[in-house]
Amino acid sequence: MNGGVGIKPLKMISNLCTMKNKFKVCCLLFCFLVIHFYSIGRDKNEKETILLHYSTKQVFSDDIMPDSFSIKLVGSTLLKATVYFQIFNHQQKIIYRDSFPSIYLLDYTIENDNPLTKKESYIKKRMKEFFSKQNFRLPAIGKNEKFDTDYTQILKSTWNEIQADPKRNGFYYYTDGENGKTIAFSKKLKKVVVYRACC
Repeated sequence: MNGGVGIKPLKMISNLCTMKNKFKVCCLLFCFLVIHFYSIGRDKNEKETILLHYSTKQVFSDDIMPDSFSIKLVGSTLLKATVYFQIFNHQQKIIYRDSFPSIYLLDYTIENDNPLTKKESYIKKRMKEFFSKQNFRLPAIGKNEKFDTDYTQILKSTWNEIQADPKRNGFYYYTDGENGKTIAFSKKLKKVVVYRACC
């Protein structure tokens, strides 16, 4: 009986040692995975840099205080990058954001059979002209413009609200070749809306 009693503690100690080893192995594996994924994320961030950045201020969501419009081209090359478009109100809160591949800035006249340098120059041109005065619309919707469900993403009531305000600014930008979106701020909905999506 004494022999049996002595064996049990030895087994318990052996089991504890095995559990400790498993715990150490799990900790080592966890640390390895953390370091591995951190390295991947760091390498990705190092490769994806801000290639171009333009900004402007414009009265948009508020009748007096201007909003900040920002566009960034982030990626490894101009043709393999992402366009990030954001609008911040005067309280520095993001009220609108959109993103799309940089190649969407190319139109049908240049996207095919053109050297890379020409395409890159065209993307630079589009980025620089993104906030051109001609892209801001005042009023956002003219009094004689008709509501068309084929080219709008809002309800008729929202369209009427924006159209009724001659001081409401709109903004047009390209999203795919010659196609684009026209946006405005709806005071009733308290957000930016796409009131026209067309060429």
